[in-house]
Amino acid sequence: MIEPISLQQLTRMVQTGAIKPSYPLLLPEVLSVWNGCFNRNDLSFWKVSPKDDAGECVLIPMMQLSAIPFFRCYGTLWGEEFWYFGGYHTRPIDCGDFMRLLRDYPHRWDMMKFTRIPGDAVSGLPAYASENGFRCFTRAVPSIRIISVDTSFEAYIARNCRREQILKLMRRHRRMQRKHSVIFKACTETLDVARALADAFLVSEKSWKADGGTHINAGNKMGQFYRKLFALLSDRGILLVHLLYADGKPVAFRINCLMDQICYCIKTGYDARYAEYSPGSILRYFAIRNIFDRTACRRIDFISDYPYLSSWTKQKIDCVNVLMFNRTPRGLLLEKLTYPYRKMRSWKPATYGSIPS
Repeated sequence: MIEPISLQQLTRMVQTGAIKPSYPLLLPEVLSVWNGCFNRNDLSFWKVSPKDDAGECVLIPMMQLSAIPFFRCYGTLWGEEFWYFGGYHTRPIDCGDFMRLLRDYPHRWDMMKFTRIPGDAVSGLPAYASENGFRCFTRAVPSIRIISVDTSFEAYIARNCRREQILKLMRRHRRMQRKHSVIFKACTETLDVARALADAFLVSEKSWKADGGTHINAGNKMGQFYRKLFALLSDRGILLVHLLYADGKPVAFRINCLMDQICYCIKTGYDARYAEYSPGSILRYFAIRNIFDRTACRRIDFISDYPYLSSWTKQKIDCVNVLMFNRTPRGLLLEKLTYPYRKMRSWKPATYGSIPS
């Protein structure tokens, strides 16, 4: 059966150890901050029990899609450009969980949107939708680049990066050193992290992201969320901040979160005035080396698939967006009404085998 629970109930379950979040941004405290910054009170957690009501259940965070009034439309938490799908469980979420989510609550929803789902978790949905009268559409989205930390840094670089790429990067580093005093720092202690975040905020204001309002010190809701998020993660002792300094001034930063032996790269930036030296790339090199040196880390998760990441790793998790319409009259009507949107955003009817597994 499926049972929606509240954020308060979820908080108690996490505190008692009954269930755990799969990613740092799904910590109950983080969701409370997100609700407060964006005035969202429509977040709920749908508890999906195993088919035989035995074994471990999973919780899937869902929020109501307010952009579509008069219909019951839900989407998984976070957008496709901002993290990716996650839940609360002690086992991987599989296709059967999504099938039960659709089947066991037929009168609760008209449309569901699953965002940036690993393809192997939903590969069976097109066939299931066809057999049960649901309408299923998919849309290609960026993959998630990762690095498995299972060898030495030197061995990894030799095996996965072009020699010319590293030599070019080191030349820029030396050229920067000839004109500036360059220092790399990695901060994990609470006091050091607080100082590092202050420096990261200064860099963010001078980055190219400042013009778009997406930098971490922006005066908008997103900037407010980032500041509160980093303070919260720092208090929990799971924040790792990498910084590059030139003549004592911060010129590039990488803010990471360490959880369950995985290093998640949350936010990066560099001072555009130093762009000729590629400070972001130089910092990335030293940051990856620093993470390899941490014995407790087994994977680096970049949460994105920016083109430059392909020169650092070939490993990736293929993802897909899935749009489901219910077989009810309201669901079928909504399918017709959203045709212009699906056509504009390149949504395709899903067929068996169309989702990567």
